[in-house]
Amino acid sequence: MQDSEGLRQRGVRPLRPAYHETPLCSIGKTVRVHLPSGQIRRAIVEYVNEDGTVDVAFAGDSVSLAEAPKDMGATEATVAADSLRPLHDEELSLDDDKAFEGPGAAQRAKEVGNLVFKLGDMEAAAELYARALKVLERCEDGVEWVLANRHGSLQPARVCRGPRLRRRSRLCGHPARIATICQRRWRPAVAERSPDSAPDRIDLKFCGTDEVLQGVPLSAVLGVRLDQLLLQGSLHLNRSRALAQLGHQAEAAQDLSIVISLWAAHAAAGSPRIGKDEECKEQLVKAFYLRAKTRMSRQRIEPARSDLAAAAALRPAEATATLLRQAERELEAVQREKVRSNKKLAKEIAKFADSAMSGLSEAELAALGAGTE
Repeated sequence: MQDSEGLRQRGVRPLRPAYHETPLCSIGKTVRVHLPSGQIRRAIVEYVNEDGTVDVAFAGDSVSLAEAPKDMGATEATVAADSLRPLHDEELSLDDDKAFEGPGAAQRAKEVGNLVFKLGDMEAAAELYARALKVLERCEDGVEWVLANRHGSLQPARVCRGPRLRRRSRLCGHPARIATICQRRWRPAVAERSPDSAPDRIDLKFCGTDEVLQGVPLSAVLGVRLDQLLLQGSLHLNRSRALAQLGHQAEAAQDLSIVISLWAAHAAAGSPRIGKDEECKEQLVKAFYLRAKTRMSRQRIEPARSDLAAAAALRPAEATATLLRQAERELEAVQREKVRSNKKLAKEIAKFADSAMSGLSEAELAALGAGTE
């Protein structure tokens, strides 16, 4: 009792009720809201009105893209009380960061993310996938391969446990070269690091050259889990689907590029087969196909065509090949529409220019160097 009273005096509730022990329309409770547009988002109950409506503040990242639904970019709203739904029990089990620790945590987060995805809450699903990837892609001791941004593209690189190379030079070379990363222990000026902790910075060495770039932050690279590559790739694939439905087409394409680079690292490492070959090929085909769709939505015609060709070159199953052919027809339609739009825009600009020029006097035309002779 004394401990409980001390907690109360410090403003801490010693016996916090469980999620399902409080009414759904409780102030401060996180719920899932079904919006009139069909979108589903998490929100925190702020106030319960007498007319049967509830004021809520949306949780998670809001969408700021112009093509996204208007209510997806809102931070607050007044909704009907019957549009609220409780969070899923499996989702509540991952509310604590400790749930993402230990073996199997990333797989469990993926399963819960898939469940939330099926419920239609893309923001919550993308967040769960991101939290799982944050744990999975940490560059800790034991990670031998990483992905690093080089010359604007994601390249596989290897962690070298050998002696530290001391020569420093600029990051350059042919894009096809695979970078080798040499580990460098870095000690802060104030506190000593634990011997079990991962280094804060690494050195990049490109194969076939003596050029070394030292002091690359670990935050700038992604760890490649060769033993869990199917899981890592599927997390990026699923997050890309959620981001695409939220209107984040460019971010979705980045996730898909990571999937493609993951399998490039697998090939460069000469790793043994992971699961069935068909599963590996299927994931890579999906990445090329979905990236082509995201590029098509942004009218990036040629990159989308290259992705479709790369997917077809992998000789997918007939059902997938049919989807690729359909996407090619859609791409041609997008290209024709883009040409028509450009012609229409050119005509409008020409019409505007003619209208502007026709209203000028002879003196004004002469000043512009366009007067009659």
